Amino acid sequence: MICGSVDAVEQKTGSGVFIARQPIFRRDLQVFGFDLLYPVTPESEFEAAENPAKLLANVFLSVGIDKLAGEKPAFIRFDRRTLTPDLPSILPKRPLVIELPKSLSPTRENLELCAALRFAGHEISIADCRDGVALRAWAPVAGYARVDFRTTTDAERRSSLHCGGGGRLKFIAAEIKSHTDYEHAVELGFDYFQGFHLAQPTVVGGRVLTEARAAQLRVLQEVACDEIDMYRVEKLIQQDVSLTYKLLRYINSAAFAWRGKIKSVRHAMSLMGESELRRWACMIIIMSLGGPKASQLFLASLVRAEFGHLLASRVGMERQKDSMFLLGLLSYLDVILGCSMLEVVEDLALHQELRDALLQKEHSKRSLGGLFHLIEAYDLADWPRALAFKNEFRVDHLAVMECYIRALEWAELVAAL
Repeated sequence: MICGSVDAVEQKTGSGVFIARQPIFRRDLQVFGFDLLYPVTPESEFEAAENPAKLLANVFLSVGIDKLAGEKPAFIRFDRRTLTPDLPSILPKRPLVIELPKSLSPTRENLELCAALRFAGHEISIADCRDGVALRAWAPVAGYARVDFRTTTDAERRSSLHCGGGGRLKFIAAEIKSHTDYEHAVELGFDYFQGFHLAQPTVVGGRVLTEARAAQLRVLQEVACDEIDMYRVEKLIQQDVSLTYKLLRYINSAAFAWRGKIKSVRHAMSLMGESELRRWACMIIIMSLGGPKASQLFLASLVRAEFGHLLASRVGMERQKDSMFLLGLLSYLDVILGCSMLEVVEDLALHQELRDALLQKEHSKRSLGGLFHLIEAYDLADWPRALAFKNEFRVDHLAVMECYIRALEWAELVAAL
């Protein structure tokens, strides 16, 4: 169980460690792997540890790499202190991609360490290597090279591709900030792509919606109200064959754990209850509005929703956990619909505090908006902001990380339905 895993982290590290993930995409914008991110600062426990490499390995071993990345490649950034000779023997047996620090030189000692890591089943990634001589030296032991689009010129990107081309080295275009950057990286010949923009495809242009999507949006409007009119929602669901099918499939899935026979849409709705019906309807409709190209965005919405739902109970906001779930789920709807968040909240009959949180208005302490800032900062691996809001809510690292891991597992389960 997750709780046991987090307890193990506490025993081995002395305190909790933030861990988050961000996707790396293939050319077809399907997820290839994940960056697993953690904060390392001069004040962090990694800097104070006697053996930071062992500490880092214990953290990922205890939490479980598969809980964070599934079966996909897991990229973990190491620094000089964590790249120790005993690293191959203390890392988890599950294959990882070890990303080297930018400043590391391809000395004989470092090349031998990388060769040992590869022999143990791991891969090596070079971080933003612009030195052609160094890139050629690393190429025999490395599988990936990351090129940062924020800090490199077009000439430097082309040079890196030229120096490392012709072999097994695959190039990752990192920090992609726009669709123009992505298209240019594809044209240059990059293999994989990383950047927050890539998780935000504008799927539905402007405000033009098909009749089916408009009907789904009406269901979303109904369930977003403070009080749900069950009769109206039932009629709207019955008019959409796909929604009816997805309702019955969900209620018989492991996510809901019902094993009886369903007699009607009304029967299914009564079994779920208002709170669970609201969750289900919002999830299904947001996924449908986005379409297949927004699958990663939908997954990110699910993670935020369940993360907020779980965290609310840990910070004394038990009565607002359903509101936190809805807040997280709606937080990418502006991108999915291709409109402003102001247009989204005007279309939905949301409570004022929910509206304010989605519009990023000033919030009081221990409010929906305040807790959402913590969730958003963690999701984006913005560690200074995450730490500040963690302290504001007086919640420890372990509680935050446990909720995040459980949210990832739950979101993967629901997204697969």
